[in-house]
Amino acid sequence: MFELSISVSIPDFDKHPVEVDCPYCKLHTWVTMGEIRRRDISICRGCHRNIILEDYLGSFQRSIRNIQNQLRNFGK
Repeated sequence: MFELSISVSIPDFDKHPVEVDCPYCKLHTWVTMGEIRRRDISICRGCHRNIILEDYLGSFQRSIRNIQNQLRNFGK
């Protein structure tokens, strides 16, 4: 009998780009997942208004934790 060991590295989701629509002019703007997690403010490239990035009800954080847990438990 042999034992199999798998090493999985968890990617840095904070640097992953996400497309969001400006609530004012509806033009899409690229932000990073880290900016959403930190609730940063982005500037729309169309109308130049501030876009307040908000993780509504923490769904973004829960999704990231779920993915990270699945990767940690992969192969166990």
